[in-house]
Amino acid sequence: YRLPLERGQRIDLTAQALVAGLDLLFELYAPDGQLLTARDDNLGSDPALWNFMPSQSGTYTVVLSNYDEGIGDYALRVAPSTGAGEAVIGTRTEIGVQGSPRRSNWTTFEGRALDAVRIEARPLTPSVDIVMSLYDPYGNLLVSVNSFGVDAPEQMTSVQLPVSGTYQVEFATIGETGTLDYLIRPISQADLAIGGIVRPGRAGYEGEVVGPGTVIAFIFDGRAGELIGVDAHATGDTGLDLAFDLFAPDGYPLISRDDVVGQNPVLDRIELPVEGRYVVLLRNISVTTGPFDVFITNPEAPGMPTETP
Repeated sequence: YRLPLERGQRIDLTAQALVAGLDLLFELYAPDGQLLTARDDNLGSDPALWNFMPSQSGTYTVVLSNYDEGIGDYALRVAPSTGAGEAVIGTRTEIGVQGSPRRSNWTTFEGRALDAVRIEARPLTPSVDIVMSLYDPYGNLLVSVNSFGVDAPEQMTSVQLPVSGTYQVEFATIGETGTLDYLIRPISQADLAIGGIVRPGRAGYEGEVVGPGTVIAFIFDGRAGELIGVDAHATGDTGLDLAFDLFAPDGYPLISRDDVVGQNPVLDRIELPVEGRYVVLLRNISVTTGPFDVFITNPEAPGMPTETP
C-alpha cells in the first residue's frame, strides 16, 4: 500500500484480521526505501503502530503479509493520531502511558526560536519507566531521555529551540502502564549563556553542560557551495560526551556527528547545498556533564580567539 504522509503529522496504522486463524504483520518503508519499523502481534495476533511521526514528507510503503497458512479478509486502517492536546506551560499536568502493548502519549506547545525549555517528568504509579522525547515542528527528534530507570523522574535540563512553531513532547514507558506528571518551564534566550546567531569562522564559544537532556542551538547564514566545519570538544576531564546535528534551511537533517575524535564530534567540512539559515544542534549523551568549546569554521574567514558571549 502507498501512503502519502506529511512530516510532523502523526498517524495510527493498524491491521485487523476479520476471520479466525489469520495472523497479520506489516512493515513500513520510508520514501527512499529504508525499512523504518515492523509490527506483529501488538493486539492479539494483529499488528499496530501508534503515534508514528514521519520525519520527511513523501509516499511511504506499507507491506502487509500473513504468517503461516492463515488466509482471509482483513482491514487496514490509517488515522490521525490523537494526543493529550496542548500543554499548559508552567503547570504540572498528568498524562497516561501504556506499557503493554506499548503506546506513547504526547502533548504540544508553541515555542519561539532561540528560547529554551526545561521539561521534567515524574512517575505517579509504580513501575513506570519514563521515556521522554522532544520533536521540532518539522518532526525531527531533538532529544530523548531515559536516564534514571523505573520509578525515577526524568528531565531535559535545557533545550534551546531552533525555530518558532509547534513542538511535540512524547511520553512513553518501557515499564508498566500508568500515569506520570510533567512540567514545562520556559527559559528566555536572555537567560542563556551560549547559543544563538553566530558567524562561521569569527570565534569559538565556551559553554558548560550541567544536566541531562541539554541541547544548544547555533544558527548561521550560509551560501550555496560554502564550506563549513564544526568542532565540538569537552574541556577538562569530566567525561562529557557530545554529539551534534546539522540541519538545512528547510528543516531536513544534513549530517550527524558523534565520537569522531574520542567522544568528541567533529565535521571537517561540508559543502552547503543552498543559501539560507542553517542550524547546528549540540547535545550531550546520557547524563554526562562538563565544560566544552565549540567552533563553527569557514576556511574563507579569519579565525579569532575563543570567547564567551
